[in-house]
Amino acid sequence: MLWEFPFLPMFMLSVGSLLAVFRQPLFYLVILLLYWQYKRLARQQRELFGYDNLPLARTLTEAVAAGLLGGLLASMLVMFTGLSINGLGLRYIWPLAVILLLCNVRFLCFAYSGGLVALSNMLFGWPEVDAFHVLALVAILHITEAVLVFFGGSRAALPIYAAFKGQAVGGFLLSNFWPLPFTLMVMVNLPAEQLTDALGMPDWWPLFPAAEAAAGTENVFIPIAVTAMLGYSSATVTMSPAVKRMLSGTMLFVYSILLLAFALIGVGRPGLGIAAALFCFLGHELVIFIDHKMEDRRPPIYVNKPGQVAVLAALYGSSA
Repeated sequence: MLWEFPFLPMFMLSVGSLLAVFRQPLFYLVILLLYWQYKRLARQQRELFGYDNLPLARTLTEAVAAGLLGGLLASMLVMFTGLSINGLGLRYIWPLAVILLLCNVRFLCFAYSGGLVALSNMLFGWPEVDAFHVLALVAILHITEAVLVFFGGSRAALPIYAAFKGQAVGGFLLSNFWPLPFTLMVMVNLPAEQLTDALGMPDWWPLFPAAEAAAGTENVFIPIAVTAMLGYSSATVTMSPAVKRMLSGTMLFVYSILLLAFALIGVGRPGLGIAAALFCFLGHELVIFIDHKMEDRRPPIYVNKPGQVAVLAALYGSSA
């Protein structure tokens, strides 16, 4: 049953893994990338308005803190489902993501490269990956992203003027970036007599089947810390940045939960597995399509009216 899962020990393992990333150079490289991204946003504000309204140190600190909390969530989901890095096939997913990036920057997302790799495995048996582990990882990363977007606030929002249905209106470019240190697990086979200190897991775990252990051995999952980077970018002229983020986060969360559910249901069912792989990237496209449609069908809210002035933003740290 659900209550048989050792949540507290797994939480402590996740915290320990996250602390380990502070000894990894990659974590600080991601921080530098974040600094460069937010520095670029501040420069764009100065070019447009003569000042930047982005307190760089505070914004970066909040992004790192949010990323650490998001990493705890992702780590717990990885441990709860029992995903292992062994069958993820990242050596296939990353190069494909870079190739797709050349077509469109939004295709850098794992929803596209991961979904295509999983679909290829189910249809042709190549590459040799565990397709359901790939789909579950995509779902977990997007669940984490959805939560970060939903609670992302409105600071990293660049005020803009844009043409919308034949009139000049105000709006916002929304950009957020987070470091995401989280826990993955490596599955190894160890002799049964060496497992005296191993943490006991419920019979139903892992949710996604692992490879059969060799005779006289048991599968053991060892947590390791990895660091990724999440980003969110959108634009709106029909709602406030906070409302836009809440709607985007909600849609992304629904997509992620459905993808995780389809991956779980599809295990052992080839037809449903193929449908889950297709939903991985087509569902992501549907989220983007609905987001654009909501913008098209709503009236702009930042428009000048006779005798009135629409205020897009107030200078950070000012009396306003």
